[in-house]
Amino acid sequence: YFPDIELHLSTQAGINDVYGARFAKENSFDRVILARETGEDEIREISKFIDVEIFAHGALCTCFSGHCYMSSFIGGNSGNRGLCKQPCRQKYFLETKDKWGYHISLSDLALIDRVKDIENLGVKSIKIEGRMRSPEYVALSARAYRRAVEGKSYTLDEVKRAYNRGDFTEGYTFGLDDKIISDKVQGNIGFSVGKLTRKNKTYIIDGMESFSEGDAFKILRDGYEVGSAVCLRDGKEIQVRGEVKAGDEVRITKDVTLKDELIKNKRYKNLSVTAKFIVGERAELSCDGVVVYSDEPLIKAITSGLTEKELKDNLNKTDKYPFRVLSLSSTIVGEPFIPKSKLNKMRSDLYEKIFSKDIKHCKIVDFKRDYSYNFNFDFSDVYLIDDLTRDLNSDKDFALVYSPLNYKKIDVVSLNKAREKSPVFLYVPAFTNKFQSNEIKSLLGFFDGIYADGINGIGLARELGIKYIVGSGLNVFNSLDLSVLSNMGNCVPVLSQEISKNQLASFKEDCGYLFTKGSIRLMELIYCPFGKKCSSCKRDFTFSMKDEKGYSFKIRRYILGGRCVFEIYNEAYLSIPQANRNFYNLIGVGKAEFEKLKSGETGIKITCGNYKRGVL
Repeated sequence: YFPDIELHLSTQAGINDVYGARFAKENSFDRVILARETGEDEIREISKFIDVEIFAHGALCTCFSGHCYMSSFIGGNSGNRGLCKQPCRQKYFLETKDKWGYHISLSDLALIDRVKDIENLGVKSIKIEGRMRSPEYVALSARAYRRAVEGKSYTLDEVKRAYNRGDFTEGYTFGLDDKIISDKVQGNIGFSVGKLTRKNKTYIIDGMESFSEGDAFKILRDGYEVGSAVCLRDGKEIQVRGEVKAGDEVRITKDVTLKDELIKNKRYKNLSVTAKFIVGERAELSCDGVVVYSDEPLIKAITSGLTEKELKDNLNKTDKYPFRVLSLSSTIVGEPFIPKSKLNKMRSDLYEKIFSKDIKHCKIVDFKRDYSYNFNFDFSDVYLIDDLTRDLNSDKDFALVYSPLNYKKIDVVSLNKAREKSPVFLYVPAFTNKFQSNEIKSLLGFFDGIYADGINGIGLARELGIKYIVGSGLNVFNSLDLSVLSNMGNCVPVLSQEISKNQLASFKEDCGYLFTKGSIRLMELIYCPFGKKCSSCKRDFTFSMKDEKGYSFKIRRYILGGRCVFEIYNEAYLSIPQANRNFYNLIGVGKAEFEKLKSGETGIKITCGNYKRGVL
């Protein structure tokens, strides 16, 4: 509809290699905001043919970009739709660590020391995450990075006072940082300002700094939070809570003086407003070439009419707009009366029009899109497996998707036997660096096609001209998705695992494969949650994790391109009514459990996921 608009592809698309980036460029995107997990080699290559933006500062999702379903399946709020309840920020008991902690909570990203390195990679823009952050956090972080970009001296000390989770990490860009997990403290730990010292019957902060009334603090011991404090008046005397003791570290999390300084230095657009409030005429407010009127002529007040002071006080309430009324020229005649609600509406309309009057609107092209779709299905059902010797006993024609535990050690004999019964597609995860992509390409001669769980897999399949299944990780939800895929050809889709019964009702029958039975993958982790060096790794492929409510989760490890990837699965299996075309995820599902899932027997934990309730 808007041919002139510039298109930026969100990090939620999970673009992380040249195949995904080329696909984005072919589909008219001007810029890609890369997945946070993308490494410097991939960034350098992608920057050669499309504008690149990367995250440089802010919160890191523990799951690979755009592929988290934990919030969705736990509470019905989809992280992929911006409504994440942040279950990754909760405490878990993780096997092999043998203690409770924030084992899948990541530190905040900070690449300020790498700004020049990032520029040398060809990156056009760096992104500072500011959603759900305070205005002072946004101001301070933007100011610090602006100074770094301009080659001036900078510091993150002020930013830490506004928000700091885990004392920052460099994340994935320049090699996986060993400080990526913040397992001791959740939330803002602020900036270290000294130690607790006992003075008479109270505590003071042993440091050089003085504080202001309202300043807030967290108190840590050996990195763990043990209490909090607030400053009651100027100076160092504070009121503490928790089991604290002398020698504990004090970190400021709310700096009143710093916040006041930022507000004082806020930049405004100065306005000169003209007002006419005359009995018998419609009220008028004008400024900067914009004029707004009241709906009806003004009447004479019964008691006292509108005063210039009341009018000015009202106009000074600029709400969300960065305006300041520098002068007011008013004409008030005949003691006019106007309800406060109508005066507020006039003010709001005036400021909205001033704020948006210079916006250039995109040209709209009126056209009708064909939302029809038609796929050539060569098989009825699809089974995702990690064991090629598994006997499925299926009474339908089917295809296999093979997700190996180690891509370097595929049993070719078992693979060829499986291909005698059905086509076998190689599982291509949503994240692949160049080493992993090369390993996948070296294996494709043994397979009938690709199962693409991300845009990278689609791009790879299309470049090689081979068949592919569009995986549930692409979140195919609606007729537009299906229409686009149908026109691409050579592919068939698996619908999103978040899709509901009501959404399905709008599709015609042969729209794709519906995930009906099996393991629900909630997360993909591109880092090691155990914090192990490869040389000291336990080297198992399955682990367990549980939350404070007693729910358990399965963790699966696989190796691709010499790198470990971890997947977190729900303890309960998905079980919804069979469809015309079914997708079964049999990873971690034993033969006995699968038979019970198909027959509807009890004895195992099952869930209908988002099928009945839908998802927000």
